[in-house]
Amino acid sequence: MGMSRGAPKRHQAGADRQTMVGPHRPSVARPKAPLALDIIERKVLLETLNSDRFVDAAPAVAHATLLGQGCFPGSVRTMYRLLQGTGSSKRATQPVASSCLHKA
Repeated sequence: MGMSRGAPKRHQAGADRQTMVGPHRPSVARPKAPLALDIIERKVLLETLNSDRFVDAAPAVAHATLLGQGCFPGSVRTMYRLLQGTGSSKRATQPVASSCLHKA
């Protein structure tokens, strides 16, 4: 027949919902979080993470170092989110190219 066994029932449930409740409402854009970083703060945080000091460090290490100095630019998750948005973040499971010599 070319369709799953539950497809007719799901189609009927959707039709029943539309007659009882009405059509789906269009999704509304989420408002900006009140504590979200503004553009300047994001730029400063990215410059800090991409500086020579933290370029090879994980955001958690950079966060701990900056907290030790009394500076709180953002949470660890915010750092990962910014790096992912710019394409600078690598997954921890990706193998890192080794510079050591391999035995032949």
